[in-house]
Formats: sequence, structure tokens, C-alpha cells
Amino acid sequence: MRAALGVVLSVWLLGLAPAAVERPLAIGSRKQLFLDRRLIADARGVELSFNPPQHFPSNLLPAERPWERGRLGAYASVLEDDGRYRMYYNSFDARYESEYLCVALSDDGVRWTRPRVGTIEHEGARDNNIVGVGVRGRVFIDPFDAPARRYKLLTRIDAEDPRWPLTKGSRRLDATYLLTSADGFSWERVEEPVLQFHTAAVSDVFFDDLAGRWAVYMRGSLPDTGSAAYARIEVPRDGLARPFSVLPGTRAAERGRAVDLRGEAPFVFQTDANDSVGAHVYTLYAHRYGWADAAYVAFPSIWYSRRPSLGGLSDPTASDGMEMQFAFSHDGIAWRRPFRRSIVPAWLEAGPNGVDQVYCGGMVRHRDEVVVYYSRVAGRHLLDDWKPLGRLASIGRVVFRLDGFVSADATEAGGELTTPVLDFEGRRLELNAWTGAGGWIEVALLDEKRQPLPEFGPRQAIRLAGNSVRHVAAWKRGSDVGALAGRPVRVRIALRDAKLFALQFVP
Repeated sequence: MRAALGVVLSVWLLGLAPAAVERPLAIGSRKQLFLDRRLIADARGVELSFNPPQHFPSNLLPAERPWERGRLGAYASVLEDDGRYRMYYNSFDARYESEYLCVALSDDGVRWTRPRVGTIEHEGARDNNIVGVGVRGRVFIDPFDAPARRYKLLTRIDAEDPRWPLTKGSRRLDATYLLTSADGFSWERVEEPVLQFHTAAVSDVFFDDLAGRWAVYMRGSLPDTGSAAYARIEVPRDGLARPFSVLPGTRAAERGRAVDLRGEAPFVFQTDANDSVGAHVYTLYAHRYGWADAAYVAFPSIWYSRRPSLGGLSDPTASDGMEMQFAFSHDGIAWRRPFRRSIVPAWLEAGPNGVDQVYCGGMVRHRDEVVVYYSRVAGRHLLDDWKPLGRLASIGRVVFRLDGFVSADATEAGGELTTPVLDFEGRRLELNAWTGAGGWIEVALLDEKRQPLPEFGPRQAIRLAGNSVRHVAAWKRGSDVGALAGRPVRVRIALRDAKLFALQFVP
């Protein structure tokens, strides 16, 4: 009887136990994107939608030089430096015997010129924009190193390449090397390779401020299918010139995503069952999206292979073309690709079989827009004789709204969403949002139990309308929310015929 009473008493006490307290999401004053449901605790009448960019198909850099007549721009990178834009791109001559790394400059990212660099000789002359021969990769800027080594490039160098002479005592390897430059025109090689192997594709490199390390993404092949996929290697801030450590113990390996690249590095980005048979991640082009919190974006080129050229699966009915898609992550390791469609529309002037190969060529911010460059080669990847294809190669751009890759949308029927409990800093709440002519957005602040906070409830809210990347939420008392900073709050947003891209508490 006493035991039974104890069981009943225990059950009764458990029934009175308080519900688990939701731990606030500490966002400070950092911008939050609506890429997925990370910022949505519950919603009604709201859907997440991908927003295709505006397309500008004009050829920004036609193949006009002798060293570009074979092909131009399949591997490109665009970066902003001191208010000007630089584009590094690869090219081949008409005989397809030499591969060059070239540079173009622009003040606005639209009109490009080829500077006369004068460092590399081509057909007896140095009047060209060539900055490297026999190398390929994405140029990046290292803000932590000395000015003499400010520009950097990871590249494959073949053992027999005579254009990179050895210093006394150094070894010659087919390997991955680091090149450095003070001006981005004249390059020097760090003698010891950073990796004792190389991959066929270019590597993506950026400094991951959330991890406090450089992130290096390299292409390899999955051991079970042979499909091309990308691994992530993390390098200390001052470690780019030293051999990379790719042994177990990286963050990706610790999170259980360790599939080996030559037995050493974890794969983090690959095709899956939602892709067609024979799909490969040919290039990735991953970025830390530095204008928002915990946001990474990538523009992978998905190759639909008709034959198992990489030793993997293939589809004999595939196009053998490539399309550039969109992917995102919150940590640079776990990636999502929910909207599997090309972000570059097919051109009417495609290759001989109506097929394109599209590769990402860089991402920069211009005011309140995000510009993504791409290179396009008309023709199938392996099945067409596309040498030379200089006249069929082009470089274009697409433009996204700032933070506008994905949005939380409501139709004319209306909807609403509520965030998790937030811990914020700041005095104003700004929304990046758009509404139709008859649409509106209404913001309320709630406590942990979803009860409206005094003077910040829906009845006191002033509706927002129109298109702005910086709508300011306001109530009858004004827009100052500083008194709530540091307290756990939820944000409830009601929408009608509207798109919500991001929110941010600002000072």
C-alpha cells in the first residue's frame, strides 16, 4: 500500500513539475535571415520560398585575346579590393596547349578592362593581362598576413611543370601549393606543398569568423558511388603557408560526418537521393555570408554525367550539362539545398546540343544588392568536341536582393509566424521586407509564454507597407525597444501579401 501510494504521489508531483524552460537564442544585434525554420517556432499561412535573382545575360568579358580563344572563364573569382573589383579567370589558347590565369578590373562590376600587367610572356610579347601559367584557382585576400603576401591562391602544380623551378633541396610533387602576391599580379610559390595531393577542381577558401579558422573546400570522390563531392579542411589563421592537417579531429569529423578524402578529410557537401543518378558536385563555390549571423551560402555547379568519367554512377540519358544552384548552411558543415533549380536561365544560344555548362564566378555586395558572377561554356561537358569554344564562352551576372535568397511569404489570405525566445541587444527592430500594394506587416513583441508585452502588442502595432531592406518596426509609443534588451522575448510577425527576408535589432 505504501509503495502504491508512493507511485501515485510521484506521478502527481511529476504532473505539477514546471515545463522545460526554452533557452533563448542569443542573437545580439546580428542580422538573422529566414533561410529555413531556424528563426520560426511556429507559423500559420506562411511558406518559405526561394527568390530567383535578376538575370543580366550580357557577356561581361568576351573572348577577344589570342590566349582566350580556346576557352574563357570556366574557373573565375571576383573580389572587391579598396573600392574596385577584380576578376581572375582562366583561359586557354586556340591550340588548347596552355592554361592561363588572367585578371580584369572594374569600377562598377559591370564594365571590365584588361590591364597590361607585363609579367608573363605570350608569343614573344608581355602586353597582356596574364598573371599565371599552368595554375588555376580562386584568388582571395588574406587580411592577417603581411602586405607582401596579401593575395593568395591555392593551386595544383604538376611535378613535371618547368615553369615552377625548384629551389635547392626542395622536392617536386604533384601536389597542392600556396601562391602569394603583394599586388595580385606577380606571384611566388611557397616551396613546400600544403597538401601532398591535389584534386582536379579548384578549391574554395575563405576565413570562417565563426570557427576562427580558414575553411578550405576541396573536391574528391565518394568511396561508395564515386560521385564528386566536397570535403572541408580547417586551417589556423596563420597556417595557410604550412602543410595542412587533415587528420581526424576536425569539427566535421566530431559531428559524425567523417567520410574520407584519401583517408583524411571529411565530406560535407554531396548529391543525394533527391538528385538524379549520375549527378556530381562539380564545383561548389562556398562563401561565409558575412552580412548576417550564422549564414553561409554556396552556388554549386551540379553536373549531370552521361558516363562514369569519375568512376562513379552515370545516367545514359543525362544531358552532360551543368547548372548552378543555391545552397546554404548555418555552420559551413551541414549544408542544405532545398530549391533544386538553376539560378541562371537557359540561353537560346546554347551549345551544339542545346546544353550549357555554368560555373559560379564569385559573389560581391554592391550597395543593397548581392551580385553573383557566373561563367558559361556552351556545349556538353565531356561528350562534345568543344575545343576551341572561346566564342561560345561568356561571363555574366545575376543580382539578388540583399539577404533576399529565401523569404517567409504570405498571400493575400494572410499569415503569421512567431520566433523562438530571443535574447537581443539594440534599440530598434529592422525588417528586410516587401509587401504588395494591398499588403502589410504587423510586428508584436511577446513574453516567453507568448503573451503580448505591454505597449508592444498587436493592437499597438503600426502596420508597415512597401519595399525596404530597413523597415523599422513601430508601435503607438514609438520604435524604441531598448528597455527590453537582455530580456527573453518572442517576435510575432503577421503578414498579408508580403515577403520577409531578414530581421535585426540595431543600436
